[in-house]
Amino acid sequence: MMRNRAGLLALAVLVVAILLMVFFVMPRIGGDAAKVGDAINQAGSEVKKTVTESAKTSRPSAPDDAETTQKVGRLASEAGQSISELKALFADGNDPTQEVFEAAKSKATTSLQTLADLAIPEGTNPVTAAAAT
Repeated sequence: MMRNRAGLLALAVLVVAILLMVFFVMPRIGGDAAKVGDAINQAGSEVKKTVTESAKTSRPSAPDDAETTQKVGRLASEAGQSISELKALFADGNDPTQEVFEAAKSKATTSLQTLADLAIPEGTNPVTAAAAT
């Protein structure tokens, strides 16, 4: 009987542990699992909503090379035209008034500065970027 006592004690402890797990621990895990599942579903819905909202307001990832080329061409033609107007003031030895000269000089300076300050978008085709600089 003494040899069986240790085995019976171990068996009794095992039965008590199983009963505690079945009646107390497992029901609590089941309730938390539903809450965790709901939280995961809600987080997934929020991520999906955020992605769709950002897709509506985001710019295209690749810049438009044709638009960049047109912008550079337009700014270059404006700068060339304003410099031609400035040169025309002094054509044939003419001496323009100070106000006319300042206006033409300001227009030429502004158009050249706008062309120089043109920011080429990141990821632009290297050929387009080289032509724009």
